[in-house]
Amino acid sequence: MLLHGGDARGFPRPPGRRDGVGDGGRVPQPQRRPLPIPVRATRGAAAGLRADDRGEGVRGGARRGVSPAAKLRTAGPGDGAAIAALHLASQRAAYRGIVPAELIEHPDLAERTRDWEETLLAAAGPTFLLEDGGRLIGFCYARPSPDADLDSHITAEISNLHVSPTRRGRGHGSVLFATARRWAEGRFRDLTLWVLQENRPARDFYEKLGMAPDGAARTYHGSDVRVIRYRLTLSPPSDTHPLK
Repeated sequence: MLLHGGDARGFPRPPGRRDGVGDGGRVPQPQRRPLPIPVRATRGAAAGLRADDRGEGVRGGARRGVSPAAKLRTAGPGDGAAIAALHLASQRAAYRGIVPAELIEHPDLAERTRDWEETLLAAAGPTFLLEDGGRLIGFCYARPSPDADLDSHITAEISNLHVSPTRRGRGHGSVLFATARRWAEGRFRDLTLWVLQENRPARDFYEKLGMAPDGAARTYHGSDVRVIRYRLTLSPPSDTHPLK
């Protein structure tokens, strides 16, 4: 499920395009190790990670809630294919009827995978992965805000937050949001994201987490579809550099 339609840019842009912070130089990637997660979880990164887009175990009295076997870790090179597959599945499920079909279907999986691999190699911030049984069930990419009207030293952005369409409504999005917020807390003053104006479920989700529209708006890839920016004020930043 798309929890935030504000991947207003549609997909991560390759390094060198004006969609990041600073001069686009490479930054050290977080080690691929398990992170604390607010559910009972088995620790450790999964091998052969795949996107969970088949809907297994959803019907027939499937247990609701975050899986006790869920694992959270930071992404690294090689995770692009699974992220891309889930990203596309999430967008196609959540955007249909809101975004023109041609924008939902482009780019294809191969191109989206290349975009994500480049993003993981030269990201301005971490991409957090939530896995269950060797399958990717959600991800969140956070970074300093690239918006021209904001100060990237004090404002962070959730660029992408997606959960598998088969796992929505179980708390996985809340886990990912909380992880991104913990990363931003103490480093930045504000946390922002962009969401489709007509994506009411996503807007309700973020409003329950304390976010609110800040008045900024734009269009989605030159279409008539509007995206609006949400913002949350965090604890006062420390002297820690945003990328540390």
